[in-house]
Amino acid sequence: MLLKLLGLPVTLPAAGIRYCLSKVADVADRELYDVDHLNEELILLRDAKERRKAEAALETGEPVAPAGATYVVEMPDLVDEDAR
Repeated sequence: MLLKLLGLPVTLPAAGIRYCLSKVADVADRELYDVDHLNEELILLRDAKERRKAEAALETGEPVAPAGATYVVEMPDLVDEDAR
């Protein structure tokens, strides 16, 4: 009992550091395998890619279409019915 009391100044901080490190490891594991966190990161990466693509298109003067957008272009008749 006396040795435990005398050793507390050394063993107590070591136990506290070990506890903190285990908690940090638990949080890191949770974030590493959390699907919601990964989905948020993928959305941020996709948005950054679209932003870079839009900025590059503005510099070159090309038209910019959002990802997944569908455009319908209506072409007028080449031959007018009254001209026949």
